[in-house]
Amino acid sequence: MINTKRAILILPFFVAAMLAIDLIFDSAHLNAGKAVPAWMIVGFIAAALAVVGVGIWSVTRHASGKIPQKREHAYIAIVVGVMVSGFVGDALSGIAALLLGGKSVWTMAASYAVAYVLLLWTIAFTMNVLDRHDHSGSAH
Repeated sequence: MINTKRAILILPFFVAAMLAIDLIFDSAHLNAGKAVPAWMIVGFIAAALAVVGVGIWSVTRHASGKIPQKREHAYIAIVVGVMVSGFVGDALSGIAALLLGGKSVWTMAASYAVAYVLLLWTIAFTMNVLDRHDHSGSAH
């Protein structure tokens, strides 16, 4: 289901991108006393509207029966994978920061590598569960 060679080759790019995002937006050293910049508020609103738009589009396509079952399973698996890997990656990064007295690029890189592996595993696991559920449901 997941091409292991390709997944391993993409891992460094995934970790580099996640680190770049953390460093660009300075999310590794948040200061609660600072006001949120206007561009960040606009970006958040735009992203939220895009997510709502994609959600509405997906629901209408699903209701009209235009999305094949396999593709719907893939969408669900990706959403579950991103949620689980994001939660675990942030938790690992936070625990490492507590234990080491602050965040470093190396601990963040390690937590992102674990999150990437968990993302791939969760996608594969969710797809298998949904496919098995689909086949066992159609047998009855």
